Amino acid sequence: MSEEPRKERATPEARFAKAMDRLQPLLLNWMARGGTWRTPGITADDVRARKAVIGDASASLWTAGRHLIDEGERRGWSRGTADQD
Repeated sequence: MSEEPRKERATPEARFAKAMDRLQPLLLNWMARGGTWRTPGITADDVRARKAVIGDASASLWTAGRHLIDEGERRGWSRGTADQD
């Protein structure tokens, strides 16, 4: 697949490819008990905003992704918006 349709997410295949680009690091951060989510200044809302494109390809995948982000926040692996100074 060329990069142009993928960047624009103009086709179902391009949306799915972009979703996978966002899902893979989410899974890696989950397996690393937060990984880069623990970077100072990063909030769970930041992660949600960055990963929201997953929902463009699959509501089910985005539901699962949100669950991982929410659970990571609950476990203290990322900060919630209310935790900001």
